[in-house]
Amino acid sequence: LDSRVEFAMEFFSDGNVVTFAGYSLFKSFKGSYTGNVLASDGDIEESLSRLLPLELLTGLKECLPEIMRSILAGCGYKGYFGIDMMVYSHNGELCLNPCMELNLRMNMGMATRIFFDRHVAPECTGEYRVSFFKKAGEAFSVHKADMEASPLKTENGRIVSGYLNLSPVTPESRYSVSVIVKKKEN
Repeated sequence: LDSRVEFAMEFFSDGNVVTFAGYSLFKSFKGSYTGNVLASDGDIEESLSRLLPLELLTGLKECLPEIMRSILAGCGYKGYFGIDMMVYSHNGELCLNPCMELNLRMNMGMATRIFFDRHVAPECTGEYRVSFFKKAGEAFSVHKADMEASPLKTENGRIVSGYLNLSPVTPESRYSVSVIVKKKEN
């Protein structure tokens, strides 16, 4: 498939009722997850509505909780879950695959959604990055360069710009998790 955008609708089940918890717009490279867009639900929905009719997205948000409630009935699942979706091109038309995968667990998209909602100023956007480095020292070099190039700035207890490392990075590290935030461009 000619994938254009990969995203998820995130939900929460209390064991009886399923509610929409937000959107997740993620990035991948050669099929491997590399991170998420840090943005408000409204901004993500606006971005997706440039590719798909808003009514389609709204309809899914409204019908999926009941569908998932009936699927989960009796199993006792309580917690977050996500339904991965993809916008793809087929014969020149943009189409939606509404269920690439069901992640019946707390997932990276939901973690990113919560991180944005709790820690990033709503007028900002950014990227949540999960990076792998082939050689020892590369992660540390990138970490130092990002800290220098994009110092972290906060206002009223929320990130408004800059780089924040979310995992320890040493000269031996091969993985890192970080965010980079900036003010939205109008």
